[in-house]
Amino acid sequence: MWTSLIPVGFVFQFLICSAHLKDAQDIRTKRSTTECARDALSNSSKEFFVFLTINAVESNSLFGGHDSRKIELNWTPKSGGESTDWIGLFRSDPEIRLREPLVRVPVTRHNGYYKTGYRFPQHPMLGLNSPMGTCLFGYWIGYIRGNETLKSNCLRMRPSWMWDEREVINDIPIHALMIPGSHNSGSYKILGEGSTFNILDRYSINQAEDVWNQLLYGIRYLDIRVGYYPHTPEKFWIVHNFVQVNPLYVVLQDVRKFLQSTKEILIVDFHRFPSGFQDGVAHGKLLRYLDGELGDFMAGDWLGRDVTPRNLWKLKQDPDPDLLT
Repeated sequence: MWTSLIPVGFVFQFLICSAHLKDAQDIRTKRSTTECARDALSNSSKEFFVFLTINAVESNSLFGGHDSRKIELNWTPKSGGESTDWIGLFRSDPEIRLREPLVRVPVTRHNGYYKTGYRFPQHPMLGLNSPMGTCLFGYWIGYIRGNETLKSNCLRMRPSWMWDEREVINDIPIHALMIPGSHNSGSYKILGEGSTFNILDRYSINQAEDVWNQLLYGIRYLDIRVGYYPHTPEKFWIVHNFVQVNPLYVVLQDVRKFLQSTKEILIVDFHRFPSGFQDGVAHGKLLRYLDGELGDFMAGDWLGRDVTPRNLWKLKQDPDPDLLT
């Protein structure tokens, strides 16, 4: 399968350093916006939502281990809500059958949010064809009135949401799409039940999921920060400031595997180089390395800043740029 890599801020070319970009400031200061359709705006007050999130706070226990990944209940106000309405955490879809909840929260006592004591598992073997692709680990949230479930939802994988929604996003310029991204994407540490989170981790780790899982969950913008260490066996590292976190090749392997397996469009933004990039030599080496690993998936800068998903998917089918107009 094919997709393309388009770094934000660099006019759709897979560039490495802002020093290589002409008129970078002009690009940053001129952004386009997309207006919401009137029917979407008018429906916003009538519709209500329930959804699960995973708490991002990581802390060590006094007795060993760590406290993390607590499941959070989230909901927006229900128009015409009643004082007896409640939100529940369930192990199956309450719309199919309303069972006893793991957690029951009165809507009137909380302002749309409640952190539970249940920990969302961290599964190292998620795949594109995972049987958990529908709803992960069987956790559901439901909005209940009396004996009726008014709304339910669960956490899902989104490995192909762009392609699935192509009829909606086909002709919207990439720069006008709202694309989910992750901060310092490669600075992750996967913690098991016996793992600890030390003081260095607290100030250097930003993610609890590897890049593969981030992509499966629906992330389509990766924030990548690289350091160059010529005197170590592995030269290029994902860094948080000057802390080496993960080898770059591990992240690139996940990216390549994902691009080979889907038709998704992925933005990879290499934008900070805090160590080892004092001259152009390391930048040149990184460019050659990236071209060798991901060159088959890169989108050229000739596409321009108004390129759309349709353009990119068409480009793979027929690489002649004259056919895109």
